[in-house]
Amino acid sequence: MKRMIVPLSIVISILGIILFVASMVKSFEKQEIYPAENTVRMNPDDRNDLEKAQKALDELYQYIDQEKQNFKVDTRTDGFNLIKIYNSDELDGVFGNRREDITYDDIIDDINANTGISLPYKKLYLTLVNNLRGQYPSLDLRIWHMNLQTLKIVELSEMDMQLKAMSGTASAVYRQDENVIYTVKEYEYIPGTWEYQVIMHEMGHPIRSLNTHLGETRVKARFQSYSGHGTVIGEALNSLLTLRSYDPYEKDIAYQFQSNMVELMVTEMDNYTYQDFVEHNLTYFEQKLNEYNGDEDAVEVIGLIELQYQDYHDKEYEIKESTFHKVYDYIAKMYYGNHLKSDMTEEERLKVRDEFIDKLTYDVPEEYQVNIPYLNEYFDQYCTELVPA
Repeated sequence: MKRMIVPLSIVISILGIILFVASMVKSFEKQEIYPAENTVRMNPDDRNDLEKAQKALDELYQYIDQEKQNFKVDTRTDGFNLIKIYNSDELDGVFGNRREDITYDDIIDDINANTGISLPYKKLYLTLVNNLRGQYPSLDLRIWHMNLQTLKIVELSEMDMQLKAMSGTASAVYRQDENVIYTVKEYEYIPGTWEYQVIMHEMGHPIRSLNTHLGETRVKARFQSYSGHGTVIGEALNSLLTLRSYDPYEKDIAYQFQSNMVELMVTEMDNYTYQDFVEHNLTYFEQKLNEYNGDEDAVEVIGLIELQYQDYHDKEYEIKESTFHKVYDYIAKMYYGNHLKSDMTEEERLKVRDEFIDKLTYDVPEEYQVNIPYLNEYFDQYCTELVPA
């Protein structure tokens, strides 16, 4: 993918500079206080790292327990002037219309009539509409329709965007609480560039995320899991929904590693599509994974993917790389189950393995420490136990 050379891409946020300098100071301090010795000992920072890592693991498995308990609950909540919507079929009794009442033509009319969206962004949004109409003609469009009544696309300076997005490199961000997509002034969104993918990603969020009022009642579409977990998985699915609507072959994608893993799963499943992502919460995704694989492991796998992302971004602790082997095994089993055959030659099997590893690890930062030898070991184990020669 071409990445435009724009001023924002070389802007380093003030916060980033402070954190970098602080980390360097801390590094020098450690060298002075804890000089190299012949014996290995745990310093206070190491102990603190282990404690924080264990706390993150404990919180993950608390979420897993909570999510499994909530798998069968009635998810629509009325009370305290609040209605939470977890799946699109629950909209029938809230908005008073049926899914077939809102068409893509209505969405086009909404965009054209919206004075909060300037002409260049209307053209971009209409492109996304037509892309999705071609692939998902029966998509439930009611949340999108509702959001488009008040949605604004607001251009900011580079500095203001950094503050709004809490990032030094963001070119766009959707704020659900405001129903506003913020972008950087004078960006030119050209197909095939990173910035084009980003704006399409942000334009995808209002399709399924809602925070509005009906009279005195607040209505929220909470399409994470029942337990509220799954933000990163949702971001990956949103990236895939929007990018795959116009480019089936692009490999560079937002939330790269998580998107790699999610796309591998969705592509191999025969009971879930990106339309399901629009119309259901992420617990539904977990349920469909369990159904497809015939086990109860999806909640843990999704949780581990989330934890791995958190571990990558939180430099205060580090989770052992082997903690995430279950994720790789889980996805590999899905992939190999569809692509490895007992009558394949050794060369053909190795080609399947290499294609899987390439799809899984494409453009993954080294800090994730993906253990390629372990992936090869699992392949050998799979071939020995499940596809014997």
